Amino acid sequence: MPRYEFKVVPAPKKGVSGKGVRGKEAKFANAISVMMDKMGEDGWDYVRADTLPFEERTGLTSHKTTYQNMLVFRRKIDQDAEFFEHQSAVKQTETVPLRLVENNGNDFGIVGVLKNRAASKAMAEQNKAANIAAE
Repeated sequence: MPRYEFKVVPAPKKGVSGKGVRGKEAKFANAISVMMDKMGEDGWDYVRADTLPFEERTGLTSHKTTYQNMLVFRRKIDQDAEFFEHQSAVKQTETVPLRLVENNGNDFGIVGVLKNRAASKAMAEQNKAANIAAE
């Protein structure tokens, strides 16, 4: 069964002039065909156009729903190439043992987490420096 990747791009809002293109409708159609040609050069096939709601902020507290026109494209994924790209993207990392750091009792929530993380990094750097010095 073929696998696809999808790309969604906003539809053009303004027309594009071209040779022999006259009128608003023709310029708009030309803008869409130019976009489709560019996507087609990269192997993307046009699937459909969708109009989707988009909530945007107006002022400090109010929101307004607008509708955006989107063009949906797809292209086949070579499954073997995807597997090898994924394998080469896997990064080997050095694991550092975690250590608990004393908490003075006032650090709760994200503050405590961030302090513990900073202390763990500092201890890891000290251990690394000690290992280098020992060699």
